[in-house]
Amino acid sequence: MTVGSITLAEWGAGSKGSGSSEVDGVTITTTTLTNIDQAGTLYLAATAESTSGVTANGTGTYPVKYEKSQASIDDATGSGYSPIIWDNLAKGNYTYAALFVPKEYRHEAVAGNNHEFDYLIATSDVIAWGTQPGFSTEGHKLTHAMAQLDVKLISGTDGFTNAELNAAAVKTDSKKKVSVGSTTATLNISDLTTAKNVALKKTVDAADASGTNATFSALIAPQQLKQIVITINGNNYTLNKELTMTANQKFSLEVTVSRTPLGFSAAVTNWTEASMTEGGVVVDP
Repeated sequence: MTVGSITLAEWGAGSKGSGSSEVDGVTITTTTLTNIDQAGTLYLAATAESTSGVTANGTGTYPVKYEKSQASIDDATGSGYSPIIWDNLAKGNYTYAALFVPKEYRHEAVAGNNHEFDYLIATSDVIAWGTQPGFSTEGHKLTHAMAQLDVKLISGTDGFTNAELNAAAVKTDSKKKVSVGSTTATLNISDLTTAKNVALKKTVDAADASGTNATFSALIAPQQLKQIVITINGNNYTLNKELTMTANQKFSLEVTVSRTPLGFSAAVTNWTEASMTEGGVVVDP
């Protein structure tokens, strides 16, 4: 028997790798960031359930860029990208904390307005080493760590014009400060020795045609507020009302403003507009 010909096939295209079957770590794809609508930084921190502990590289830093209405991880050199690597974690069961810190304010604040960032936080379920953590199931979705305060100004029968309401100033005092624990992916909220003034930003103009009211908004740390001050035409109207501001909640006050003494009604509603109702950040295997 003779062999007519032998052909050597070309090298096939292999997968890109580092040489270690365990070196891959927690990765985040573009499709898992569909609910984030601004640039910022996502921190992940792994905490061991057992006594084996977590090494110094148990924290991941994932810069998020936002371009053309799409958020994605910026893994370019110099961006600060530093993912969690499995080989740097002792084998065992872990819980992962996630903290998203936006680059800009959701309610644009000028210097001195003291708005907080719209921090987003979540905690994964307990999972085994080498398992990608997820933040999409109930109880593990990203939620707002701050509270939102909305004040809607409504003119009474002997009240003010839309132009006067739109030119109003609304403020309250915050007695809390927020700091970021990047290595633990947590927020630290502590007391201030001196309260700081928070000027609410006007987010909606009053308009008779559409029946809308002038709305002023602020993002503040969870706490109990004592009063809200509304200034119209140089006159101050003070609402002495205690409001317990809770994380991931929006508190809406409808305030009827008259040239005679001020009256108001308040209602508390869930914060639904910006919450991660469609899955939040999901880390796929």
